Amino acid sequence: MDMKSKEYLFTELAKIKKSFPDFSPYYEYDNGSNTFFIHVIPESIDNEQVFNEYCGMLIVDMMSKYPNEYLCFITSHSLTKLKNPQQVFKDTFLYSPIHFKEAKQPNMVTLKHLAPIFSGFIFSR
Repeated sequence: MDMKSKEYLFTELAKIKKSFPDFSPYYEYDNGSNTFFIHVIPESIDNEQVFNEYCGMLIVDMMSKYPNEYLCFITSHSLTKLKNPQQVFKDTFLYSPIHFKEAKQPNMVTLKHLAPIFSGFIFSR
């Protein structure tokens, strides 16, 4: 993996997040296929035409800038599953009563949503 491609990808995903604030993707890089897999969460935005246009343009841009690496967007309905998912944006985290790999419908919680509930607590990273 070229670190420049990862940096570029994360920068572009941040641009998508500005248009879709609930977009909280997880990623995994597969060395065997040189592919970045992006798990789209929440799945509801995957049905939006504008979101899919952004993703399509990003795939084309990645292919032209980094021809030896690939980009694949997946959802929980995809046949491909992430083995070791990692967060793209650190301001979100996955809350589920069971481990992420086993979760059927994980719930996304962002710190901004927790602020009113835990206003007396200080979060450290």
